[in-house]
Amino acid sequence: MLDGANSDEGSSVGVSGFDNETAIFNNLLSYRSCQITPPTARKLLELYLNDPAYEVPYYVTNATIFPSKGPQWRRDATITGDLAMVAGRRKFCEL
Repeated sequence: MLDGANSDEGSSVGVSGFDNETAIFNNLLSYRSCQITPPTARKLLELYLNDPAYEVPYYVTNATIFPSKGPQWRRDATITGDLAMVAGRRKFCEL
């Protein structure tokens, strides 16, 4: 079996229009069928700081935001990309 993930996959699953942490928090509670609890959502927001220089798309190496997508789009795309793409791949490889 061969398994992998590409960089910046979160940019295809992140939701546009989030301008604050509360919006991301609420999205995480209903994101796909992940069944994320409020304490887990709070922990994710704590671990994934709002620092665009370290968020997808990774080829943009400065703190550029994309106003048309919302000031916290890069943060949301990073979190949801890891949930949708990276976490499952890692779990599969563990098994």
